[in-house]
This record gives sequence, structure tokens and C-alpha cells, in this order.
Amino acid sequence: MNKKHLLPLIMLLCIPLVILGFSLENDTEKEEVRKAIETYFFKGKLESDKTLLNEIIHEDYRLFNVHKGRLEKYVRSDFFSWLGGKNDIKFKIGYIDVTGGVAAVKVIEDAGSHMWVDYFNLVKVDGKWWIIDEVAFPLRK
Repeated sequence: MNKKHLLPLIMLLCIPLVILGFSLENDTEKEEVRKAIETYFFKGKLESDKTLLNEIIHEDYRLFNVHKGRLEKYVRSDFFSWLGGKNDIKFKIGYIDVTGGVAAVKVIEDAGSHMWVDYFNLVKVDGKWWIIDEVAFPLRK
């Protein structure tokens, strides 16, 4: 084989390696996001533990809730004021999508009589994932 044909062949063989490398990095980031959500948000909300929640909810966090067809907006201090005692909520992650230092996570929260779907947007700052906003929609009351 002459050298003229060797470079395109090498490039063609490298494409799957580049794709695989991106996929592995993305899977690692997804696992980091999953671990952060489960460790800090789920556990923090279940136990009404502001110390845990402070590890994932950014100080500029915003919550948007659709209630009776209206959009309600809340800030971090509102969210924290609703906490109290132990909660009996079952959480399920629907999906995690990561692109670079941003992530989107769909979570189903089932408290028995109440159920919500939450969409979280996270950013990675200095190696740490933070929830910067959340859109919540009630599925049933």
C-alpha cells in the first residue's frame, strides 16, 4: 500500500476510537451527575437536610412550577422553607443527558398522594455539579 492511501485509512480507523472515547467520558460524567443527585438531592430532601442540599443546590437556584395553568417562580430560600421532618418520597431518574459541563436530568417524585415530574438543569463548576434550576409539574394530587 502506498503512503498516499495510508493516511485516510488511519483516519478512518481512528473514528471509532474517538467516538468510543467521547462515549466513555460522557458515561463517566453521567455517573457523576447520578451520584450527586442521589447523594445530595434525594437524600437531602428525604431527610430535610439542608447541609446535604447545600452541596448540590446552587445559591442562584430557581424553581418553576406549573400550578392550575399558571407558572409560579421560587428561589432557593422558598424551597428550603418547605423542608421539615422526614419525607416518604420515592425517586426515579428518567434520564440524564450531559454535554460538556451542563446536564439535564428528569426525575419522578412519588409521595403517594402527590406525584411530580422534575426537570433539573445542572452545571459543573470547579469539578462539582450544581442544580441551577428546576421545572416541576404535578402528575397527580
